[in-house]
Amino acid sequence: TTAELVVAPDFLPTFLGGPYWVVAYDEAEGYALVSNGAPTVPTENGLCVTSSPFSGGGLWIFTRRWQQDQETADLVEEVRGMAEDLGFDTSRLNSVDQTACGWSYRGG
Repeated sequence: TTAELVVAPDFLPTFLGGPYWVVAYDEAEGYALVSNGAPTVPTENGLCVTSSPFSGGGLWIFTRRWQQDQETADLVEEVRGMAEDLGFDTSRLNSVDQTACGWSYRGG
């Protein structure tokens, strides 16, 4: 099941927001695949990317881990495969190194 939400800055009316879809989510595995709309723009490899008049479109893989170890890399690759199976072109995804962000978990 895909969940859809509209996201806009709080100073704008919601009708100016962009569509974001939670395409895949697994609490136990710790990931979410989020798209800025449907993959409707064909790319050279036969898959598609999203397009939005406000944000330009996008696709994100979120994990609960902020440091990328081999286990996280394997999970990201698994989710990339899910996205490709759904028709998303993942060749434009960028890995984000957050090791120098200075954040540390303080939860219990």
